[in-house]
Formats: sequence, structure tokens, C-alpha cells
Amino acid sequence: MNLRRQLLAFLAFAPAAAWAQPVAKVHRIGTLSGGFSPKAKEQPIWPAFFEAMRRLGYEEGRNVVYEMRYAEGTPARFPQLAQELIAAGIELIVVTGATEAVVVSRATATIPIVAIHVSDPVELGLAFSLARPGRNLTGSTLRIPGFTAKALALLIEAFPGARRIGVLGNPTQVNYADDRQALERVAADKGVTLLPTSEATRPEELESALDRMAKGRPQAMVVLATRCFCYTASASSPSRRKKKYPQCTASPKTSRPAD
Repeated sequence: MNLRRQLLAFLAFAPAAAWAQPVAKVHRIGTLSGGFSPKAKEQPIWPAFFEAMRRLGYEEGRNVVYEMRYAEGTPARFPQLAQELIAAGIELIVVTGATEAVVVSRATATIPIVAIHVSDPVELGLAFSLARPGRNLTGSTLRIPGFTAKALALLIEAFPGARRIGVLGNPTQVNYADDRQALERVAADKGVTLLPTSEATRPEELESALDRMAKGRPQAMVVLATRCFCYTASASSPSRRKKKYPQCTASPKTSRPAD
């Protein structure tokens, strides 16, 4: 066989053999959040997350696909969305809060979960300890022991004339009952009146919840942390626009200057 025929034979077989490169595996990662859109300004975490993944070599459309689910400010949708992610065959789930983490951990004990900004994973039963989480969950925590109680105490100190304190909360949040009890202890100690919690579980309920609170004539307000309020802060009710109260909240997105 002359040189020309040898080269032709090599080129004919090389693409299927020696020159072929292994196809990169495409990973499927699910995300679950209480917000509305990955591009919304209220959710700066996602652009940072995607950039960090790119730096690690994971590029969307090449070797990773993101299955993103949003509860639209309605935590009651989390169980359904978690099941959708599991059915989509994802290999990892990234969640952005305690309620999401609890729901997903109940839905699967095998798919790895990365939880961002979970208040207290040990107390919630999501981890054995912060040093050794165990189970199928890891992530970061913003745990500040006694934060809710301390926030109310500081509010009363800053506004000593506020003797009637309104509370805005979401009963579907995993820390809801504990936070309310912590507020009641501080209110009793400081001698102020803590009004019944005005509850909202969906963004469209926020306006009526604020209106109910206004009927109690509060002089200040505590907003219990929940994305239902963080992502809908601009949708304040007419009563809130007319009368603004000094308030304490875990998220600056829900805060407004007092009149």
C-alpha cells in the first residue's frame, strides 16, 4: 500500500477512533426558590450562583442544564415544585431558604441538596451538626440565635413611645411559631402590647393583611422573615402608604422609612 492509500485509510478511520473526543456529560441541576424570576433584581443570588458554576467549569448549554422552579411568593407551592424537580431527573437541588430545604428534604433522601441561607439546619432537623451535617444536605446558614427577640427589643428601645406592636407573618414558614413565641416573651418583659399576627401566605394576601393590622392601631411593626414579603415589598397596601410604621425585619427589601 503506497503512502497515499495509507493516508486515505487513516483519515477514513481517524474521526471515529483516534480523533474522537469523549462527549462531556450534561448534568441536570434543579433550583427551588420562593421568588419569581432568575433575572429579577430581588434575587441577586442566581447570577452569582451561575457565575460561580462557570468558574468551576460548568457552562449552561454545554455540560449543565438548570431546571428552575419558583413559588411566585407562595410557599404552599413548594411540595409540588419539589416533586416536579425530582420527576425531571435532576442530580442536585439548590434551595434558597429554610422552608424550601425542609420541603425538599422530606421529598427525597437520596438527591443531594445544597441549602443557602437556612436559619438553623440543626434545630430544623436538616443536619446532625453544622460541622458534620450528615444526611443528604449541606450549605450555608445565617443563623443568629435570638435574632427575632433582639430585633423587637431594639425596636422598642429605638421607639419607646411605641406601645402597640403589629406583627406581619406567614404561617407556612417553618420558624413561624417559634418566632411568635419569642416576640411574646419580649413584649411581656418590656410591657408592650403585641397584636395578633396579621397573616399572609401569598403575595395577593399582603394588602389585606396590612389592612387588618392597621385596624389594631399599631405604633410599630415586626415583619417576620419570609420571601412572600421580600419579593412583594413594592406591592404595599394603600393603608400602608398612608401610614408608615417604624418596623424591624430580617430583610432590607421589606423595610421602609417611618413617617
